[in-house]
Amino acid sequence: MIHKNLEMAYKAMAMVKSVEEKRREDYLRTVRGLGSMIIGNGIAATLLFLKKKGFDEAIKHLDELIGLKADMKDFSARIFSESMTNKSLTAAEYLNAQLAAIDGASWLKRYAEIYFGGDKK
Repeated sequence: MIHKNLEMAYKAMAMVKSVEEKRREDYLRTVRGLGSMIIGNGIAATLLFLKKKGFDEAIKHLDELIGLKADMKDFSARIFSESMTNKSLTAAEYLNAQLAAIDGASWLKRYAEIYFGGDKK
């Protein structure tokens, strides 16, 4: 588990560094609220909200981090699938993905605040 956490941290750092300069302020604003949004609304509702608002980069980053930590590839595609039924994800899979997303959101926020000047006023 420690290895996956370390790998997740490095991957999140690379993701944040790759954000285009013109999108950095929006990205920072978005990832700052991700953790509490996931805790309050669940990962499915959070992903749907991000999709509706056009935050595709944040979805992609969360999806990759969920895949890394929870061993679930294309989690967001399963959520966005028109044919998603209650049987497409078990409760354990959903919870595992949600916990991975909370960890991932935390790393994205940390690095975005570091690289994009989080406390500038």
